[in-house]
Formats: sequence, C-alpha cells, structure tokens
Amino acid sequence: MTVKAGEEIHNSGDFRCQRCGELVHVEEGLTVPNCPGCGNTTFSWRDRPPKGH
Repeated sequence: MTVKAGEEIHNSGDFRCQRCGELVHVEEGLTVPNCPGCGNTTFSWRDRPPKGH
C-alpha cells in the first residue's frame, strides 16, 4: 500500500521511502511527514510486528 506525506495514519506503523529507502515511524492519529532523508512524499506501508515478537 502506498502512503503520501500529509495523510493521517489510523494505525501506528513504519513507512519506507520509495525513493531512498529510509524508514519513518508514524504514530496513530499523526500525519506522514516528508522523508527526512531526501524530502520525498511517497512511502510504502510496513506492518509492525506484534509486541513480544
């Protein structure tokens, strides 16, 4: 699933920049920032593993 900078996140998770690969963590209720590494605005969404795994 592709996520764009500025979108509000409904489930906390990690997002990988589609340009440089930097991983950004965003908490539920916050918006996805531009990539801190390259300024890109498009990310791939990654599920976080359940706690304890």
